[in-house]
Amino acid sequence: MKNTHSVLSQVFLLSLLALFSSCSKDNDPSELKSELLGKWITVSIDGQKCLTNEESVVTYANDTYCYRSLGGKKDTQHLRWMNKREFVYSISGNVITEYGSWQDGATAIEHNYVSDVKSFSRYEMNINQSHKRNGVTVEENSNVCLQKVNVDHSNAILGLWEGIYTSDNTYGDANHRWEYKNDGTFIYYSKDAEGLWVKSDNLYNEYFVDGYLLATRWIESDNVENREWWNIKTCNEEKMEWEAIRKRADGTQYTHTFIMKRIK
Repeated sequence: MKNTHSVLSQVFLLSLLALFSSCSKDNDPSELKSELLGKWITVSIDGQKCLTNEESVVTYANDTYCYRSLGGKKDTQHLRWMNKREFVYSISGNVITEYGSWQDGATAIEHNYVSDVKSFSRYEMNINQSHKRNGVTVEENSNVCLQKVNVDHSNAILGLWEGIYTSDNTYGDANHRWEYKNDGTFIYYSKDAEGLWVKSDNLYNEYFVDGYLLATRWIESDNVENREWWNIKTCNEEKMEWEAIRKRADGTQYTHTFIMKRIK
């Protein structure tokens, strides 16, 4: 499901100050735009591997528009959900300014300094953000590294899949299926006592794929929203393999894997 919006009166201001170590401040903006074109995903924050639930994706589609996706952190008070939300951007020297809107009307300014211009397969940003929510200003400062992505599994995931293996032995008994539809919703099925497939009675099941990032959310009978995030490592006519970097209660990270086979 693609959810794009025109620039709204409540403007999200995102400034990316790109300073190349091997370039001067007089870089040709058209050359920078050419290098930026494509899809980028967050891979580390403040020198640590990015947890899958913290990943975001930005796609520079042409020399005017880019699109941002964010599934929202599970441990934050504000669970944002942006599925390829549209932003207008411009470049002056090495300064990239994006204009758009978060769904909650928050505003922010980011100053990003780009490195590794030789391959331009990844770059770093020093970010200073100022979010305004309900009259309260929240300041955020971090160093983020993004990497260029050359795949997009948003179409390949469509269809019916059956779980066959998970590294924590959840959903690995061939009794669970997921059907991903092109309207951005999915259906979860499980087997009943008689071995028949039964559709869940969840209030809603929603997902999006951008590049290799998969974000899902759903509400069960307890009326509590659940969210889960994965990176799609493989997706073809036979199987799909997911991987996610999670964090334990003690703060250490671990990798969780999930393998599914295609039913149709």
